[in-house]
Amino acid sequence: MAAALALKVKEEEAESYMDALSSRYGSKIEKSIRMLRTELDRWKLHKVRELDLPKILEENGVDFGFGEERSWLHQSPRVTLRAWVMGVLRKEKIILRS
Repeated sequence: MAAALALKVKEEEAESYMDALSSRYGSKIEKSIRMLRTELDRWKLHKVRELDLPKILEENGVDFGFGEERSWLHQSPRVTLRAWVMGVLRKEKIILRS
């Protein structure tokens, strides 16, 4: 049997958008900074969500004929600045209570 290539150290509750809750980050300040950096990166890229990626892929992609086509693209809902700020505040509240 082959050995594992990597050891997963992130807790299950710290998956996805709540990565900042991981015990890998010590203090609440570290966790808050991590969450805020992640959210700022997401906000900077929010305009990318308006692109029609399936259409772009269809028009510019090359089919090498390797098998069945599977879509890995999904459309994220639009987020207003107000909704983004409310989400950040909600996550901050969770971090401060942890």
